[in-house]
Amino acid sequence: MSETMTETTTTVNEPKVVEEPIAKASADATMLRSGVTGAVVGFFCGGPLLSALLGFLAAYASQKEGTPGDYARSLGDFGISVRDKAAAIDEKHHIAERSTKVASEAWDKAKQYDGKYNAMDKARDTAVSVWVRFTTYVREKRLLERGVEVTGMGYEYVAYKVGTKEASKKVD
Repeated sequence: MSETMTETTTTVNEPKVVEEPIAKASADATMLRSGVTGAVVGFFCGGPLLSALLGFLAAYASQKEGTPGDYARSLGDFGISVRDKAAAIDEKHHIAERSTKVASEAWDKAKQYDGKYNAMDKARDTAVSVWVRFTTYVREKRLLERGVEVTGMGYEYVAYKVGTKEASKKVD
């Protein structure tokens, strides 16, 4: 007699998440992935300036060979992976649809509040007043000129220190 075992599997209705390695992309696609992921990380870590800096840096580095290029390309692959996981989660929980509905309702309530209390005009008037006072203060105290002067002095100091170290290395 021979014994045979049968296995039964049950399936649950879950969104399909593809766990395949990310396909080899063209150089342009790789640069785009790395740049966009670098820009997103930069934005969350430091705002728009860091976003631009990290985005361009990652895009540039992704085209180079060696460790920096490998890191930049893997950053792009990570970004694609996160995007795919987020899409799967959104498909399951409908986060984008629900947040759009909540934002729309909040906007409608904000418009009602503004119609009743005229808050937008008051906020605009306050912002203009603060801006005028700020620019007047900057002009009176000559902050821009002084900032440029101090920055130039700092640059000259660093250039002098670097220049003297280079000169002393050549003499030795």
